[in-house]
Amino acid sequence: MRYSILLRGVGARHCRAPTRVPHINENRYILSRTIGELRKQTVQTQTQINILTEQLQPELEPAKL
Repeated sequence: MRYSILLRGVGARHCRAPTRVPHINENRYILSRTIGELRKQTVQTQTQINILTEQLQPELEPAKL
């Protein structure tokens, strides 16, 4: 990963990653963003499951008898 130096002659703590998050917090930022995306996908998937279940419910009722 490439970093841009904000100030010449300073340590790595003063570099910024392409995410514009300080290097020391970059992993935490990436993990947080990934978890957020997974939560969003989980909600979308659960919504799709609920919709399909409702659509199939009339067909499932006779099968229970």
